[in-house]
Amino acid sequence: MEHLNQEQKAAVTCDNGVNVVYSGAGTGKTTVIAERFAYLVNEKGVNPQSILAFTFTDKAASEMRQRIIKLIPQKSLQDLHIYTFHSFANRFLQKHGKSDFAILSDSNRFFSDYEMGDQLQTVVEIYKNKVVDLELDNLEYNSAFRDACTDTFNEDFSTISNGQFRKRAATALRAYQNYLITNNLFDFSDLIIETCHLLKGNSELLQAFTESVHYILVDEFQDTNLAQYELVKLLATTHPNLFLVGDSNQMIYGWRGAVVEIFELLKNDFQAVKEFYTTQNYRSIQAVLAVANDVLTAIARKERKALVLLHSSIDSKAVPVHYKANSLKNQDQWIIYQMKQLHLNNGVPYDQMAVLFRKNKHLDAFSQTVLEDGDLPLAKLNLLTIHAAKGLEFEAVFVYGLVERAFPSLHWDGSDKHKLLEEMKLFYVAITRAKQFLFLVSVSVESFNAYYEPSRFLKLIEKEHLQTQKAAYFKEQLKTQPKPVNLYTETENAENLQKATDSKKWIILGAILLIIVIITAVLKLFVEN
Repeated sequence: MEHLNQEQKAAVTCDNGVNVVYSGAGTGKTTVIAERFAYLVNEKGVNPQSILAFTFTDKAASEMRQRIIKLIPQKSLQDLHIYTFHSFANRFLQKHGKSDFAILSDSNRFFSDYEMGDQLQTVVEIYKNKVVDLELDNLEYNSAFRDACTDTFNEDFSTISNGQFRKRAATALRAYQNYLITNNLFDFSDLIIETCHLLKGNSELLQAFTESVHYILVDEFQDTNLAQYELVKLLATTHPNLFLVGDSNQMIYGWRGAVVEIFELLKNDFQAVKEFYTTQNYRSIQAVLAVANDVLTAIARKERKALVLLHSSIDSKAVPVHYKANSLKNQDQWIIYQMKQLHLNNGVPYDQMAVLFRKNKHLDAFSQTVLEDGDLPLAKLNLLTIHAAKGLEFEAVFVYGLVERAFPSLHWDGSDKHKLLEEMKLFYVAITRAKQFLFLVSVSVESFNAYYEPSRFLKLIEKEHLQTQKAAYFKEQLKTQPKPVNLYTETENAENLQKATDSKKWIILGAILLIIVIITAVLKLFVEN
């Protein structure tokens, strides 16, 4: 544990009981969880098989397992209990409950097998417009379907009459539920709910199973929904030793059921909750964190909570930039130009650049622009929605389309303050993906057929923390600097240069031959005459 800082060490070595670690972006969240696991085994003599750890993705579970194996190599880790909530529930039901079910893993199967009428089709289309934009995969897609048919979801579409939508939503939900029952299927939400029902309805099973679970570790606790939280509480019935790591400032999955008040619920349900904070950022330069801290200040003010800022010892002369585009086309051109400059002048690999979007439709449009430009290796670039970028990091990050009604999203109509706050946290997540170079791009246009104004989120940032550039400056740049030549890699560049040189040689040789032919023809005519 020598490599841990004081904040991390205090969290890792905490006493038994309920412990919450508020782990800021880039502060080593996975390190803290893995070290806590190793500390319990190596220092406290805890049997690894009595520790249950939860993550939200298979990738995160695999990464955690690999880290722990390196920290306690002398132990037998064949049955290390590290799961996603859904994989745990699936295994539990297969072993202790109903075992002859299948998981609905393809949303399209339901929609193709069920003959939808106009009413159901309308609800599904509304649902798709709301949810698919957020990069859901098929497994998440099914679980989110129910959320699409609730009163809460209805609030996002105030243009649709309540009665009309509820009626159609009820039709859709009944069809969906009947489909699951008829085909003996569970969706991902069912897995956790059924596990909770089984434990609550069988006290002997609850007692026997929870006797074997001495410690529970949860990653990304801020993303926990009520069913997952209920499962954690049930599993901690006998030994309430919880180690929960999360960041309330990165709570961006309200649409997936994450509970805004999850940390408050925890304090109400358990006695003497101990809190720890990790604030030393190992990802970003301080200039990037200055921008992030401005957003954190606004979030803390909105939530009326204590302000905890991030800090870094990583030094760099890079300064975050706010570019004010004067058209959508100008926005795309500037980003493409800057990516080429970063590669040529700063040596940033293209696969270490990311353009982050609030919506998929903007991502698709920008991808097409890159293809048309033809000078960037599209396959190497990271073009992602912000939701998809969570947990990732890049040398250079461009936050695209910081425009009112787009970011914050149009889905927010002003009536739900929680949603505006979640949009603000999404902005914070985007900023904190950047290691060294950060570019915030807005568009300002006023004309008879278009109106765009910069996002209100830009006003949260202190002016001295951003270097502002305008479209006029970019226009002058293009005049004084030649258009950068695309250099994918040194090898590819050398090959391209050789091809260009060879091509020039053949052109010159061809020109010489053509001159010889013309001279010969002229001389021949002269002799004949």
